Amino acid sequence: MLLNVTDKQKEDRIPPLFRLGFRPFFLFGALYSCIVITVWAGLYTDPNLFSLSVPSLWWHAHEMLFGFSMAIVGGFLMTAVQNWTGVPGTRGLKLFAIFSLWLLARLSFWVDVPIWASLVLDTLFMACVAWSLGYRVVVTKRQRNYLFIPILAVAALLNALSYGVQLGEVSLPINQVWHSTLLWFMLLISVMGGRVIPFFTEKKLGIQVSSTPVWLERAIIALFVLLIGVTLVSGTDNIVARGLLLTAGIAQCVRLYRWQGWKAYKVPMLFSLHLFYVFLPLGLILKALVMNPWASNLIWHLFAMFIRAPLFLGCFMLC
Repeated sequence: MLLNVTDKQKEDRIPPLFRLGFRPFFLFGALYSCIVITVWAGLYTDPNLFSLSVPSLWWHAHEMLFGFSMAIVGGFLMTAVQNWTGVPGTRGLKLFAIFSLWLLARLSFWVDVPIWASLVLDTLFMACVAWSLGYRVVVTKRQRNYLFIPILAVAALLNALSYGVQLGEVSLPINQVWHSTLLWFMLLISVMGGRVIPFFTEKKLGIQVSSTPVWLERAIIALFVLLIGVTLVSGTDNIVARGLLLTAGIAQCVRLYRWQGWKAYKVPMLFSLHLFYVFLPLGLILKALVMNPWASNLIWHLFAMFIRAPLFLGCFMLC
C-alpha cells in the first residue's frame, strides 16, 4: 500500500501532459499538421510569403511525413509498449526531453541554423523513441515486438537520406525517398493493422476471425522491405516494382478478407478501421497498374492522405 501511495504521489507531481507518451505527441502532432497544411497553402500561392531555411516543397513533404506522422507513431509506440511489456512507459522529464527534441527539430526550419542541426535533432528524437521501445521489449523478452526496432531504424535511415539529398551529399531523386517513406508507413500500418483490426473485430463482434498464416504475414513484410529498397534505388515505374506492388496488393486482399470486415457495418468505429484499410491493397494494386504519370502521382497523394488514416485511428483507439 505504501508503494502504491508513493507511486501515486510521484505521478501527481508530473504534469498530466507528460504522464503518457501519446499525450504531447498526439496533441501537438495534430496541431502541427494543421500548421504545415496552412503554411504550405500560403507558400503554394506565394513562395515569398514565409521564409524557411529549406525549399518549401521539401519542407512540406518532410514535415508531413517525419514531422506530423512520426510524432503520432512515436507517441503511440511509447504508450503501447507499457501494455505490451507491463513496464511503465517513458514519462515526466524524459518524455519532456524527447518531445523537446521533436519540437526543436520543427522550429529549426524557421531560424538561421545549418540543416545538419535539424538532422541531428530529428535523429536524436527517433533514436530516443527506438530506445524507449526497444529497451522495454528486450528486457521483458517480448520477441513479437522486436520487429519494431529495425522498422524504426529504417525510418531513421530514410529521414537521414532526405537530409542528405537536400545537402547534396546523396545523389537520389528526392521523390524516391518520399515514396519509399510512404511505403514504410504502409509496412507499419500492415504490421499494426494485422494486430489491431482482428483483435477489435473479435472483441466487438464476438466472432472468431481466421488467423493469417505465418508464412503470409512474413511474405507481406518481405514484399514491403523489397518495395522500399527498389523504390529508393529506381522508383516504382519499372517492371520489378510493379510486380512487387501487385503481389503485395493481392496478399493484402487475402489478409483483409480473412478479417471479415463486412460484419462490422453496425459498429461505425470498427467498420471505419476496415474501410480505411481497404485503401492499402487498393492503392498498391492501382499503383502497379496505372501508367499515366499524373494519375500515378495522384495515387501517391491519396496514399499520403488515406493510407495513414487506419494507423492514426488505430492509435487513438488503443491509447
